[in-house]
Formats: sequence, structure tokens, C-alpha cells
Amino acid sequence: MKANQGKYDIKLVVGLGNDGTRYAKTYHNVGRFVAKILEEKNTESPQGWSFFNPPGFMNTSGVAISQKLRQSPLKPESLLVIHDDSDQIRGNFKIVFGGNSGGHNGIESLIEHLGTKDFWRLKIGIREPVEVTRKKAEEFVLAKWSVADEELFRMVGEQAWILLNRGSR
Repeated sequence: MKANQGKYDIKLVVGLGNDGTRYAKTYHNVGRFVAKILEEKNTESPQGWSFFNPPGFMNTSGVAISQKLRQSPLKPESLLVIHDDSDQIRGNFKIVFGGNSGGHNGIESLIEHLGTKDFWRLKIGIREPVEVTRKKAEEFVLAKWSVADEELFRMVGEQAWILLNRGSR
């Protein structure tokens, strides 16, 4: 389904992140964290979504996600990929369809292996609200988040659930 049709037609939700306790609760793993919240909500109020956390490292996740899609009748257009966005302020989020990777290596891998940009994305901001000097993403994506940030990301999951179920953009 195309973005201008006004309703999401999501069947598979993917939370991007890295495997291992070393990466738990790092900004780069916020996609997995929010996907888990959506999965819990989906259990309470089923939407017919399946959930998948690709194994291994985020930057090569396109291989596992494309294999998962090929093993199913699903099209990329029914895929929602949840990931960190170092260009947005922490706690902000956008639901978008298509577009380029924005320098995100996990999304770049997925575009390469799917052969298309036509899938949904929930992009979650991880950049500090106030920076004197703009940091490079690699300087903070693997940092652990605070308790306050975790609550902020939990609220992102709650708000995203509401929007996705309304079909709003």
C-alpha cells in the first residue's frame, strides 16, 4: 500500500537492533525496545501483526529480513521497520513510507537486500535535545540510555500504537 492511500496495511513488524546484552538499552536498540511494546499491545488487542527481531547485527539485518519476507506471502509494502534516527530529537518519531536510508546502515542493508525502498518505517529520534556541537551518530548510538529516556521511549511506543491503529500519518 502506498503512503498516500491513508491507511497502514502492516503485517510484519521488525525491530532493528544488535544481539547481546552489551547492546541492550543502547540508543541503537530502541527499535527492538519499541517493537516489544507494540508486540505486548498486539497481544492485548490483536491487529494480526507478526513480529521479528533479525538475529545478529543491525548493519547486516537486511539479509535476515529479506529471507523472512521471501519465506512468506508478504510484500515489502506490508513491512514496518522500527529503528533509531540520529537526525531527530530524542523522543520524537515519524512514520514514513519509502525514502532513502538517511545514512542508517541497517536500513541501507534492508533496501539493498529487498531491492526496494517501499516499506513502512517508524523512525525514533535519539539525538540529545540540546547540543553545543553536533555529535556524529557513532559517538552516541551505542551509549546506554537513562531511566528517563526509557520512559520517553515507552511513551513513543504507546503513541505509535495509537497512530498505527488509527491509520493516521
